[in-house]
Amino acid sequence: MLSACHTEETKKSPSESLAERECKKMLFIPDSYEAIETIVDSALLSKYNDPAILIAAKEINEIEEANRYFLSKQDRARINKLKEVITERSATINNGEFFGWEIRHRFRAKNNDNCVAILDILLICDKSFDKNFISTTLNRNVNGNYYELIDIIDATTSNEKIFDESANDFNNFQEDLYEIESWNSEIHKSSTNYSSTQTNSITTIDKQRRSSSIESYEDVLQIIEDDVDTNSNTTKSVDIATENYSTTSIETYTIDDDNYFEYDTNNNSIDDNALLELNSL
Repeated sequence: MLSACHTEETKKSPSESLAERECKKMLFIPDSYEAIETIVDSALLSKYNDPAILIAAKEINEIEEANRYFLSKQDRARINKLKEVITERSATINNGEFFGWEIRHRFRAKNNDNCVAILDILLICDKSFDKNFISTTLNRNVNGNYYELIDIIDATTSNEKIFDESANDFNNFQEDLYEIESWNSEIHKSSTNYSSTQTNSITTIDKQRRSSSIESYEDVLQIIEDDVDTNSNTTKSVDIATENYSTTSIETYTIDDDNYFEYDTNNNSIDDNALLELNSL
């Protein structure tokens, strides 16, 4: 008699056996599983427990969580297909029809850090407890929980669809910006290379022109005046201009007046105004 009582107490119900089997599939350490409580209720069909709707909502949630900041065209196309499933099923299901069982199961188990945690899970199965349609967590602090799926279902089947369209428009806009940025980068790269080549060419020609045109010190002044007129780099022009001009015959005379000095070279004199202008430059 004692043996019979013990066997009866440890015998699991079909719902408990199903819950244990499904929970162990998702655990890091299945042997750490320990059942706490199991509640079974009739599953009366609605958009919140229809397996096809919940599966579609769960996939939408997974896509959005994996691509939180940017959805590709393929992702958006897939989400739109899943939302069509939710919308069509919600409009055609036979609300209130008994189709299986809802099992709310609480258990404890070790996670990947070897710490024991208590979890709640919702299972929706067929009438004979043989097939589980879907499992989802009831813990609100876990991504993809049942309440997040309900929010997706409500948003898809209500007037909030307009916000989904706005989100799609925003993602399209982001995609266009990435393409434009890529084009601008290529254009800038080509423009920079062309500009650098042209600048080097112009600089070479300019140096040759200056070197070949200097015959006297008056030519130096003329080059400086040309550069002032065109807002060029005067200091660089003076250096280039004087490279090929000999200064061996230049004699310098200094007098008390700091505002006046004279260069005498080969009997060619420069007037005061020109020298003052050269000094200021």
